[in-house]
Amino acid sequence: MIRNKLHMLSALAVIFLLILIALNVVSSMRLKAHNYFFINEVDPRASALNEMFFVFGYGYSIHNFKNFVIRGDGTDRDARLLAKLDGNAQAFSESLGRYTRLINKTRISTQWFSKQVPQAFSKKERISLQTIRNTHQKYMKNVPLVTEAKRRGLSVVEVDRAVKISDAPAIAAFNNLYLDIRQLQETTLVETEKLANQIGTLMKISMAVLVILISSLIITAFQVLRPIVELTKKINEDDSIEAAVAAFKYAHKDEFSLLMDAIKAKPYPQSKGRP
Repeated sequence: MIRNKLHMLSALAVIFLLILIALNVVSSMRLKAHNYFFINEVDPRASALNEMFFVFGYGYSIHNFKNFVIRGDGTDRDARLLAKLDGNAQAFSESLGRYTRLINKTRISTQWFSKQVPQAFSKKERISLQTIRNTHQKYMKNVPLVTEAKRRGLSVVEVDRAVKISDAPAIAAFNNLYLDIRQLQETTLVETEKLANQIGTLMKISMAVLVILISSLIITAFQVLRPIVELTKKINEDDSIEAAVAAFKYAHKDEFSLLMDAIKAKPYPQSKGRP
């Protein structure tokens, strides 16, 4: 029956489109979450880490501390080096605080993240940051010791030996952070690309379904109109309506057969144009 075909076609099309819409919504939410995570949390981490490494390393905190130990002579040079160290400490504290705020920042719901995106990243970060903070604090705490040692007249070698600090733990912590952030960047970008491709595929399928649905409706409409045109032609060509109806009913065993039965059950008034 054409009616049943129409109902089934419409129901299947609606169900399929609803499924596609739901998949598009879920994929879009996941894509939004990944983009948010990368733009607002991953990328700023890399920037904060670069800044922190810059103010921690040679040329700044460590470099100026070494200069203070080796070249400090109790004159204005010491005052300048101490001022630089104070500025370095402030800059380091700000960059460290910036990174820490990123860790503590409330994240978008992780239910939209793929399993490949590590969720235990913050714990590793905190351990590495604590190692870096402890190393930097050791340098800063030794500044007064250097001043006192120089006042007592100790040699540069003796002062350096007294305040020697190993940079290895901090350098290893920086390296771990760089590797983890790089991995997180790559993983997030790969997942984002997959989601974008998935959304594109779903959109193409949705368009194909719409084309099929529209084509089916056009074909169905044609199937409905064609028998009507055919019946009209037979009635106009045949002297007997009963013969035209019988021939049409034989050719179309569907809703139109029911229509013909209903027509046959009714008396036919004589047309003024027929004898």
